[in-house]
Amino acid sequence: MLALLGAFALLPMLLPWLVARIGARAFYVAALLPIAAFAYTVIQTPAVLAGDTPFESFDWIPPLGIELSMRMDTLSWVMALIVTGVGALVLLYCRWYFRGKTENVGQFSAVLLAFAGAMYGLVITDDLVVLVMFWELTSVLSYLLIGF
Repeated sequence: MLALLGAFALLPMLLPWLVARIGARAFYVAALLPIAAFAYTVIQTPAVLAGDTPFESFDWIPPLGIELSMRMDTLSWVMALIVTGVGALVLLYCRWYFRGKTENVGQFSAVLLAFAGAMYGLVITDDLVVLVMFWELTSVLSYLLIGF
């Protein structure tokens, strides 16, 4: 889960460059990340339905007791499936929608993928401070998407 969140943080920074090179086909590349997160969530299905709770944690700011802790209980499992599935479908649709367009498409693709990552983090986080941070990140990214 943490590795996927890291990828959701890094790949959006590369998308403007990729869009400049291959155009709207970069949305196919961007869609691979939510598809991978969806597949990971599907793989966790037996454990989640058996009552186990997959959990990962990383001490982020130890003096303040803030850690990046992700857990997947039944509700977060369902929400992760929705967020990653819809995110992948939207990115695939964007490939068709932005065909032939070039102005600001790189920026839009980066913000859209970052939004999908923020939503994924929002539904699987287990720390209240990090939850608020993901919530605010989705607000800022929503504003940027609406502004496009």
